[in-house]
Amino acid sequence: YSPWPGSFTQFGEQRVLIEELEPIAGSSLSPGTFRLDKEQRALRVGSREGDLLIRRLKPAGSKSLDAPSFWNGSRLQDKGSFT
Repeated sequence: YSPWPGSFTQFGEQRVLIEELEPIAGSSLSPGTFRLDKEQRALRVGSREGDLLIRRLKPAGSKSLDAPSFWNGSRLQDKGSFT
């Protein structure tokens, strides 16, 4: 699913455009919390109605990134948080 005209979130002070996501059943994380799902090559983000897999995103002022590249560039160890 590629939302148009776009879905946005905040990562710290940075606005992030979500370019490709997939809703999945079940919830393993609290809303807004995310971690890298290496098997899916996506960020698994918690929400109230199940998790989301974000496969591609674009931080403000940067190029479009796949989820593992975003994770590596963010230098997170375990999990992060969107607001």
